[in-house]
Amino acid sequence: MKVDTLKFVIDGEEFTSNINVNKSGEFSCELHWKVVNALGLKCNKYYAKKLSEITSEINEKHHAYREAKKVTDLFILIEFKAAGCYHKFMDKSSEYTLQELFGNDAIMFTFKVYIRETSSTGVVTWYDTRKTDEGYEKHGTLYSVRGKLIPFTDKALETLKKAQEGIEKISDILYNFINQDEKQIMESLNSGNLLTEKNQ
Repeated sequence: MKVDTLKFVIDGEEFTSNINVNKSGEFSCELHWKVVNALGLKCNKYYAKKLSEITSEINEKHHAYREAKKVTDLFILIEFKAAGCYHKFMDKSSEYTLQELFGNDAIMFTFKVYIRETSSTGVVTWYDTRKTDEGYEKHGTLYSVRGKLIPFTDKALETLKKAQEGIEKISDILYNFINQDEKQIMESLNSGNLLTEKNQ
């Protein structure tokens, strides 16, 4: 049975969580993960014998969240993973292993600009971004962030884009190579170089 309702506004988004009580008199409440992250709570489910044991901690954290000063910083998240022949010089158990996704030779390289918001309460929240004329703005809260994080600079982003363009060119060459008839493929291979003009 519902006995109370908690209301939150996190980054302009409204959330409500009901506090219920069962027949044995135990109170319970379940919170959205965005509320848990923003308020710096330890869990999303609360159980207690007294209503105040739930509301006091959550309301105190919510008040601290509303009053807190926040500092935002831009970061670039870089992800690289490899499998098969592209992985032979790496530690097989490293974070860069792609074998859990692909059983064959494969490589993945990607990057994204994120916003880190640090609250004076000690809570750190990560946000996806959207590019605007003025820079980058928040575009959704992230549940977790995995990969190599580096501080954002225009030069760093430009360098990563150049690396990505190089991989894209190789991908285009291989696509043009394989998208030929058998005779043309054999001519390229027997010439000892598949990076011919017609494949570039």
